[in-house]
Amino acid sequence: MPGNHFAWFGTTRPFDTLTQSFVETNFSALGEEGSARLLPGDLPRCSPRRPAYRQQVDVAAVPRLWCDKWEAGRHVLLGDAAHTTHFSIGSGTRLAMEDAIALVSALAAHEDVDAALAAYQAERSPIARKIVKAANTSANWYDGFASKMRMEPLDFAFDYMTCSGRVDMDRLRKITPQFMARYDASKASEGQKIGDPVGDDDVAGAVEIGFDKTAHPNCSSILWDNLARNPDELAVIGPIGSLTYAELVAEASRWGNAFIAAGLQRGERIPFFLDDTSACPAAFFGAVRAGFVPFF
Repeated sequence: MPGNHFAWFGTTRPFDTLTQSFVETNFSALGEEGSARLLPGDLPRCSPRRPAYRQQVDVAAVPRLWCDKWEAGRHVLLGDAAHTTHFSIGSGTRLAMEDAIALVSALAAHEDVDAALAAYQAERSPIARKIVKAANTSANWYDGFASKMRMEPLDFAFDYMTCSGRVDMDRLRKITPQFMARYDASKASEGQKIGDPVGDDDVAGAVEIGFDKTAHPNCSSILWDNLARNPDELAVIGPIGSLTYAELVAEASRWGNAFIAAGLQRGERIPFFLDDTSACPAAFFGAVRAGFVPFF
């Protein structure tokens, strides 16, 4: 069960599109009613001069449920009874409807009910698991997003849009070309689009973390060497997106620099609990590059 809680509020203000507003507040100690009273004043950009009203939903945490067995005898589970999804990806109702369609299809395809129910789970479970996995990845982002409020707006927006692990750089450039143009330009203007956590060619790594990468190469060289040789070749390919070597090195660098900024000391062990997405190799190589010891 994740630590953050949620409550549903409404407003009479219409929005043209799905609108996400992130505002730092002190709502955590107020409860649902106190938050409803202060919402219009604290979120003027979201709902100016419009009172907030509550739906009949208690403040609650979002459960994470996955049942390994969906059928028993003549009983079958579907929707949230079999698997829950974090509301941030908006797929709970869709999954329940698709479960029902899969169940009806299995019953129509098999004369034997037991065989039909077994086929329903065998065929439907892998599909649902993929979406639930993405939902859990997104939920982890929301559980820790308070710490992300210190990020620059473009970095925050990029982090948010990739929080489920289902959107890669190529897809972002197709669906949000103007945003990605601004994002790429901001990174280029920083003077180090890829900031190697153990130093650039003219900056000794020892100055930063006491590690001379030329004297003590590690397995991160497997990735970093491809930055010069194959920057535009695909390094990670998967069902939820792909990254080139240049993009993977950039992501690994962000992880490595983030570990350093968190105050970790070289040689410390970092336990990883990551889904099987591009974040996993990026975090691993970033940690190794910066002199840490990742383990799973």
